[in-house]
Amino acid sequence: MTGDEPPSPNGSRGDGGEPGTSGATGTPGEPERRPSRAWWARPGRVAAATAVRARDAVVGNWFVLLTFVVGVLVGVLLSTVAANGWPLAGGDDDIGGDTLTVLSGRDDSPNQQHRRLIETWNRLHPEMRARIVELSPDASEAQSAMQTRAESSAHDVDVYNLDVTAIAEFAEKDWIVPLTDVDTTGFLEKPLDACRYRGDLWALPFNTDAGLLYYRPRQLVAHGIDAERADLGSRPPQEWSTLSKIIDVALDGPRADGDPLAAGYAGQFADYEGLTVNVMEAIWAEGGEVVDADGDVRLKSDEANRALRTLRAALRSPHVTLPETQTFKEAESTDAFRDGRVLLMRNWPLAYRQMTAPATETAPTSPNLAAARRPAATDVEVTRLPGPSALGGQNLAVASEGRHREQAQKLVEFLTSEGSQQILFQDGGFAATRQRIYEDPYIRLNYGYATTLLEAVKDARLRPVTPYYDAFSREFRRIVTEIFRDGRDVSDNDVRRLEDALEGKVDR
Repeated sequence: MTGDEPPSPNGSRGDGGEPGTSGATGTPGEPERRPSRAWWARPGRVAAATAVRARDAVVGNWFVLLTFVVGVLVGVLLSTVAANGWPLAGGDDDIGGDTLTVLSGRDDSPNQQHRRLIETWNRLHPEMRARIVELSPDASEAQSAMQTRAESSAHDVDVYNLDVTAIAEFAEKDWIVPLTDVDTTGFLEKPLDACRYRGDLWALPFNTDAGLLYYRPRQLVAHGIDAERADLGSRPPQEWSTLSKIIDVALDGPRADGDPLAAGYAGQFADYEGLTVNVMEAIWAEGGEVVDADGDVRLKSDEANRALRTLRAALRSPHVTLPETQTFKEAESTDAFRDGRVLLMRNWPLAYRQMTAPATETAPTSPNLAAARRPAATDVEVTRLPGPSALGGQNLAVASEGRHREQAQKLVEFLTSEGSQQILFQDGGFAATRQRIYEDPYIRLNYGYATTLLEAVKDARLRPVTPYYDAFSREFRRIVTEIFRDGRDVSDNDVRRLEDALEGKVDR
């Protein structure tokens, strides 16, 4: 709208008179003609006046009518998109324009909280809307797709939702830009550290992650574990040997008919990043190290070899782990624990909400829809792992080739604000990146595991910071697989292979 006075009901501006009844109507130089007052002339005058009003209304309000029509069409389009999702264009097709595009892995939180935040941004910023384009639910595949997109000439991404291990690569290759004039007050130290590289801040932490140990006190007691010992929350296990003793007692005792319990423990041991994380955590729990703070490989140590031998034995024992454990990712581990087939599980915090949320709140795109329809668990508890967890999570970074960098940074700040973080934790089960969320009285009262999660995040360790992390992780998994297969210890050659991988000297 321009601010001009709208047309008056009769189609004229400012004279206030009814057409044909006031004001000059004749041609200059001619005497004024008075309208006939005969009764038979009135219907004609009324019809003529009505036609004039209709014409002037259409002509004077054409912009309003056009806007209405366009609005209807846009509404239909947005409704369709909301139902079907935004497609990711292939090749160099443009998915950008005047809308901020966030490229991300799939959101499996209840009711898809990432999209909910984007919708809130759109209501607050109609002049610069945003959309989230989701990739594969597999973190490694999603990361690969982002790398491909960053290398393309499309320049149609404004914000990348990156895994914490990807910041160094995207910064080193100038795919993202450092953030400036950002207030980082209130963020947890470890998640914020994962956003830094070579002294610059390249992203803000969207959600963080730390591995937790899942258990059911009643299930432990039912299988012969003393009630006090079964309360792992008040007495977190300090060593993996403590868990081994619990497994031995539970699996060796009598079993009721129909008891689904088959093994003691489930983790993520498929050949993907989960294997890297689970093995690193086992090594750290034994006091060993993989790569130290100076970037030196320390895998060949008594502590690391002891951890690898213990883990190999566990994976080969159907008493400790299920035979299919080495194919498990997060979803399969969650299913095994949810069904009572294992006593203990290592998993990320999101699994807690996925199991305890009502089925109607479960993400509709859950990779296991059958699991999503199960009743919410009420007896699930979590505690700390015996050693530090690997720090997980996702960080939001501004694309260097994006068309709206300033607005993109504002979107990043909005998505990582305290209000957004509260929604992500409270409604989605994501681990918040801001301290205040964990101190909120409502959170502490209704989400008892928040304190345990905060401790786990603060104690978590970053994986090696290198632009070649993908290559390092692949080589690390190859070495671990060989060690498990051959039953050997770490060799000097293994160390050299990891050193080369840290510097990008291995093939993809």
